[in-house]
Amino acid sequence: MTDTQTVRFELLGFQRMRDAGRLKALAVVEIEIAGVVVVLQGVQVMAEPSGGMAVRPPHHRAADGQLRPSVGLPKALRDALAAEVLAAVTGATAD
Repeated sequence: MTDTQTVRFELLGFQRMRDAGRLKALAVVEIEIAGVVVVLQGVQVMAEPSGGMAVRPPHHRAADGQLRPSVGLPKALRDALAAEVLAAVTGATAD
């Protein structure tokens, strides 16, 4: 039997990026799991070559020089978080 916990997340804010290539915005998201709150800073909103937008977790450069996700999130949480961030960034008025 698997225990389940309610997860709550909230977009605390985002900043549009100018002249940053494919990076279009950086967001800050608060996630609460079983009463423990974690704040993710540097959630990336990226332009896709196909013309769409994608949301990626914060990344860091590993010792081998490759960019790696700094946090692993379950797919359901990643998808819900991405939808919330994209809705805010694409629905917000330009600065």
